[in-house]
Order: sequence, then C-alpha cells, then structure tokens
Amino acid sequence: GGDEFTLLLSDFESRKQIETLAESILEALSAPFDLRGQQVSLSASLGIALSPHDAQDVETLLRDSDMAMFHAKNQGGRGFEFYADSMEEIAARRLDLEHRMQQALERTEFELYYQPKVDVITGRVTGVEALLRWRDPERGIIGPDEFIPMAEETGVIVPIGDWVLRHAVEQLIAWQKEGLPPLRMAVNVSVRQIDPRLDFVGKIVKLLEQTGLDPRL
Repeated sequence: GGDEFTLLLSDFESRKQIETLAESILEALSAPFDLRGQQVSLSASLGIALSPHDAQDVETLLRDSDMAMFHAKNQGGRGFEFYADSMEEIAARRLDLEHRMQQALERTEFELYYQPKVDVITGRVTGVEALLRWRDPERGIIGPDEFIPMAEETGVIVPIGDWVLRHAVEQLIAWQKEGLPPLRMAVNVSVRQIDPRLDFVGKIVKLLEQTGLDPRL
C-alpha cells in the first residue's frame, strides 16, 4: 500500500529473534533525516504473524499481520504486536461499533449533558461545557472514551461534531428564552472538523446567523 510494506522472514530460530529485529527496524525508521533542508522523523507500527502457527496460506498470514499492525497503532504506535486470536474479536466489536455509531445519528441516540463552570469565589455559574454521550438501546449509556476514538478514525466524528455544535447552540438559545442569564458554551472540536476543505469557520458563522446567538457566548 501507499504507506505499508511487508517483510518476509524465512530464517529465524525464536520469537525473541523476531522481537530484536522488529526493535531494530523501528529504531532505524525513527532516525531523523534531512528533507530539503528540514529535519524530519518518521514513526512506524509493526504487525507480526507467524506461519504455520497463525496461518498456513498467504492471504490469511497477510490479514493477520495487518490486524496486528492496526492493534499496534491503537496502542499508540511506535511499537510492534504479534497476532493473537483475541484480535479477531476486538476487530469484530470495532466493526459493529462503527456500524451502530453511524445509525445512532439517524436514530437520535446521541445526547448532550451540560457540565457547569462555577466561579469558586461567588458560586455563580458562568458557563457550561457540552459533553457528548451515546444512549445505545442495547448497551445503555456508552462513554466517549469508547466511541470517540473510533469516530475520529472513521471520520464519523465530522457529522457527529456538526450535530453537537447545533444542539449546543440551540440549547443556549432556549435557556436565554427561559430568562437565564447569558452563559458561555464550551464545545470540544475534533481536528478532523477543522479540515480546511470542510469550511469549519463558515459553518460556525452560518449557525450563529441562523440562531441569532451572540458570538461571544
């Protein structure tokens, strides 16, 4: 692939020998190099599968090593992982979570909770932070630590983020209409949302114009 390479080893005596080689590869790739006058460093993630222990045909061996590589990436990168049967179950759960997460937007299963920000001297609530939760009909409340990384990875975070912004602003407007004093709303934003191609600033401007919310809030 564009940034994936396969190394085939046929002459090794032990798992430890493979670990030593993997560490050497990672160390070599992380060494800084000159690119048009700038010092650049790379990081890599390695996935390792063994034959015949993990697979006896090429396709399965490649699939298993690929799965191990993604597991290494999810551990923070810059490391290596040997394939394990448990990765199959993890991959299946992630695929199921991704599918259900895309449906959750359509079914309005996401909810916003508002955490108050309090002036510790006066005790006055000065603002709130919008916190996203997912009320799955089968599993109940799913915390952001479980689904946000997957949403980031798959890009689903962009439509979810748009939904959060609109509902947070609409809630602030609703509170004002109820007579509450002006509050500042804090909303977490994904780096994927501020991709220049998605015109994040334009979305905010349009949302403020549509709702009439004071931009300072």
